[in-house]
Amino acid sequence: MRVPTGTAAASHAALIALLLGAAAGCVPLAPVPSAVVQPQPQAVPVTYAHTVRFGGGSVRPDATEAARLRAFAATLPLRGRAAVQLVTPTSQPAGVGADGATDRRRRAAVAEILSGLLPGDVPILTDAPEAVSFERLPGGSSGLPVGGPVEVLVHAHEVILPGCPDWSRDPAYDPRNLPLSNLGCANAVNLGLMLADPADLSPSGYLGAADGTREAEAIVRYRTDKVKQLKTDALEP
Repeated sequence: MRVPTGTAAASHAALIALLLGAAAGCVPLAPVPSAVVQPQPQAVPVTYAHTVRFGGGSVRPDATEAARLRAFAATLPLRGRAAVQLVTPTSQPAGVGADGATDRRRRAAVAEILSGLLPGDVPILTDAPEAVSFERLPGGSSGLPVGGPVEVLVHAHEVILPGCPDWSRDPAYDPRNLPLSNLGCANAVNLGLMLADPADLSPSGYLGAADGTREAEAIVRYRTDKVKQLKTDALEP
């Protein structure tokens, strides 16, 4: 093996030192993700709860409770599909029978108030009492409680917007050639803000059955320049 000498040896040593220094300064790249997920708004189910209390054997909420119920309904951020469930503890011990007439009348009274506060297409379910463990009344009496409060449970969906803007990856340096981390952020946020019904983003919010023949005929009309004219009179206020 020929060993470099003199100037050649010095140049050879400098080259090795340069390569070693460059290798020491290299930063290993992070593992390449299996898939780059684009930002999307998400729909999550939520339940808003409110308790309506009654005095004595009354079957209608007093003025204070009615005002609290109206304030609760006014603050509901409802968008799209929703459902209201009115729940009361059963006034019978477990296994004895259905809840009493007092509970039913209280739920009906609450439903009557809510029907004037919520959109007409929001169903109000009043026939779903919730069983609770029966406890002896104070003083050792084994009598049954006369009715209970009404729990108002409003089931709906809310939109969770993606964390935008997203500049977690440097757009000026990406040796893996991945899409920009902020790509699609504006569209995703705009979609989440303009949704009339957040439930449409939920996996359960699928479309119903479609008429394949009708849809195919629309394509045929488009291809043969026989598209139906838009009825402009239906768009006039």
